[in-house]
Amino acid sequence: MQNSAPRETRAAPFGTTVTMDCQTGLDGPIEYTWNKHGGVIPSYIDVNGPTLSISYVTAEDAGTYICSVKNPYTSTDVTTVLVITGVVPYFTQTPSSYMAFSTLPDAYLKFDIEVSFKPEDKNGKILKYLRLLFHC
Repeated sequence: MQNSAPRETRAAPFGTTVTMDCQTGLDGPIEYTWNKHGGVIPSYIDVNGPTLSISYVTAEDAGTYICSVKNPYTSTDVTTVLVITGVVPYFTQTPSSYMAFSTLPDAYLKFDIEVSFKPEDKNGKILKYLRLLFHC
């Protein structure tokens, strides 16, 4: 008999350690198997029975982790979605930080864009440059 436990969502700040536990309440001899949806679990991730630990999480660690648990009578999957917070993209300026494309003829598009950034300088120099660029 195959059961599926509710999905849990975990948020972990970039660079921290996160530990996921596979709690099912099954009795008897239990076998645990961890998988990552759409990929393999990297070798730097520590899997020890019902526990999966990731030291210094990065954006690449985000995703859906599935703990498959079985005993001689039943099996179940415990799904955890790991979200990494505080990830800020970094764009180098060499050779340039943009790509130019030709305009598509007769194309009308609407975009909703959300931008997050973190100034390299605690004085917020990037904000100063944005004000100059957009004449704020």
